[in-house]
Amino acid sequence: MSINFQNYSIKSFFLILFLLSLLIYNPISFFSNAPLIPTIVLVIFFLIYQSFNTNLLKINLTLSILITLYLGFTLIMHDIDLFSLINSYLYLIISITTGILFINLLMLFDDAELIKIFKGIIIFILICAFLEIYFPAIKELFQTIAISLHGNIYTSIDRDISWYGFVRPIFITSEPSHLAIFLTFISTCLILIDSSLKSLKNFFILYFLMLFLIRSPLLISIFIVLFIVSVGKFNISKTHIFYLLFTTIALIFLNYSRIEDFLLLSDRSSFIRLILPYLIYYNQSLLNIFFGTSFGNESLINSIYFQLDYFSLPQVNWDNIENRLVNSFAELLIRFGLLGSFFIYFFLYKSFIPKISIKKIIILFIIIFCLCSLFGGVNGIRFWVVLLTMFYLYGLDYGKTYCKK
Repeated sequence: MSINFQNYSIKSFFLILFLLSLLIYNPISFFSNAPLIPTIVLVIFFLIYQSFNTNLLKINLTLSILITLYLGFTLIMHDIDLFSLINSYLYLIISITTGILFINLLMLFDDAELIKIFKGIIIFILICAFLEIYFPAIKELFQTIAISLHGNIYTSIDRDISWYGFVRPIFITSEPSHLAIFLTFISTCLILIDSSLKSLKNFFILYFLMLFLIRSPLLISIFIVLFIVSVGKFNISKTHIFYLLFTTIALIFLNYSRIEDFLLLSDRSSFIRLILPYLIYYNQSLLNIFFGTSFGNESLINSIYFQLDYFSLPQVNWDNIENRLVNSFAELLIRFGLLGSFFIYFFLYKSFIPKISIKKIIILFIIIFCLCSLFGGVNGIRFWVVLLTMFYLYGLDYGKTYCKK
């Protein structure tokens, strides 16, 4: 008896497996990175059985060729370590292909199925977060799993108690911010798939639960996406103003100490994520604003980093430059320059988005900025899965059918 691969439960298994691998994905830890490899292999075999979408294959090939030509051109312009460049290039191509595979997997579902899965994942994580906070045995279980996956996990217990009154949950990730990043990605997917006014209003309930349980300031990105998508589709109303004021008050109330430290530049995590990458980009743009530093040229970024002494910067003695560039939006500008970044975004826009107004393009740009500012690794799998998914879902939201089977 042959297996019906169109069956909802089979499709859901592969999608949830993929999302779970992304949740625990951490490139600096082998055990948290390892599950993604067999997942990708299984998804490839599954899609071979289903047949790949030929339009997506063309996008994958064309984007890979464009990036190959660009990186080849940068060899002439910079003193680049060839081995490091090749290593980054191969991982970059694998990451782009993985993002395309994820989109191809999403195509097997209709909107109602995706809404059910994404909403179910959010609710499941929130339940686990609640259990982790209030039940020590559950907390110990999740910590044991997290340590086995990541080696080192979040240990800023005193800071959490000082800021929030309890230790924030990490589920099976290595720290609360990683859980917040994953929830932001899933929530944005859900908002783009189901952006009716009623659904957007109902989503606020889930969002407030996330704010209350996770307590990560990174979750503000969800509210920004939620607000601009609803305003972009339905214009500003009294309801929007009410939600804006209520959410702003909730954000300030739940994260007051964190916001205060950020404004004083004493919140190291937020500073490294949101400010430092743009300081590096500013200095880099003075050297080469159009083409960037490329990969395999870490000595240049290191020299720029250690010149940043005019802001009374907090001391950040991290050996690996990638750990300083924990902002993919800024890193794309640093690596590819204005010209390279523009061509990447323009190519994805032409591939996935129908002809839309400038207002809708700006909304898409803000969504990408919000999500890609939360994590680093332009040549990493997570970045390309997020970036390509945002273009794909935004295009579908406005009637693009180019990539549908």
